[in-house]
Amino acid sequence: MSGPAPAPSASTHLPDLVFTGGCEAQLVRAVVPYRGIEERGLPGGHSADLGVGVVVEGPTQGRIEVLDLGSGERRMAEVKLPLIVFGWLFSTPFQDLLAWSHARSAGVEGTPSQAGAPGAACSVLSRIGYSTLTRGVFLRAAFRDLALDLDPHEGTAVRLALPGSGVARVHLEYERGVLVFRTGRSTVDPTLLPALTDAFPSLPIFRVVSGAGQGTAEMHVHLPELPGLDDLREEMRRVRRGLMHLLARFDEARYRTVTRTVAGFGERDLLAGVQVGRADREDALEPGGLAGIVSRERVFVPRPSAHPGRVH
Repeated sequence: MSGPAPAPSASTHLPDLVFTGGCEAQLVRAVVPYRGIEERGLPGGHSADLGVGVVVEGPTQGRIEVLDLGSGERRMAEVKLPLIVFGWLFSTPFQDLLAWSHARSAGVEGTPSQAGAPGAACSVLSRIGYSTLTRGVFLRAAFRDLALDLDPHEGTAVRLALPGSGVARVHLEYERGVLVFRTGRSTVDPTLLPALTDAFPSLPIFRVVSGAGQGTAEMHVHLPELPGLDDLREEMRRVRRGLMHLLARFDEARYRTVTRTVAGFGERDLLAGVQVGRADREDALEPGGLAGIVSRERVFVPRPSAHPGRVH
């Protein structure tokens, strides 16, 4: 009679465990930062979008469909690792957002929920809070308001007509906190550098050439460290004043038009409705509102393993 099989010793070779199939995490109702596939030609993104939204479908074949919390539009985005998830919407407000988006696309006013922008955006931004992880989202929201006031068009950018050099487009690199002045030429207009020095006297300014050979020359204005939301809002006010200074210098007629329009309607300021200081308090939840719709988890999906078929 044979006894039980001996336990493997420390020297016994055990085979690697290997996946024979694939799996994908469920992301529906997750609140994520994203860049839409259709934004590739728009460095600052769509002016209607916030770049943070709720996943409504996916992931499927490496893509997710996101409902943007600024525009209410559905955008396709590629899933790139590491993926940051700020939290999940509860089922009821998620359905409310879908109803709002559907009604908006159908041209219906007075939706079942007031979840639309700016209500949903302010509520979600309040809940995710301000940190180095979320600073790019807040910078995009602030620069979006600025760009819509100064130069409303499809892209989140401000266009400047330079003498003899065509149009310079100004967008903000949200993750780096860098204002980029791009003309599409291999040389920088000689009038631009002194104008930038006057408009942003306390900020470092660099000339950068991108591309090989006859590349595109850009001017980069680096924003300072922004430890808090109040610091960010104050800095973006300075950026607004600087860009208005450039408008007055290069396009006086448009400067007067923008000044009259903003004086009549006021400056857009989505972040004025964000209360990050109350984001972790239960009494910040507003009955019937969306202040508490995001759970407090923050999930970081790790980068793929160097051995993708092996379980660690």
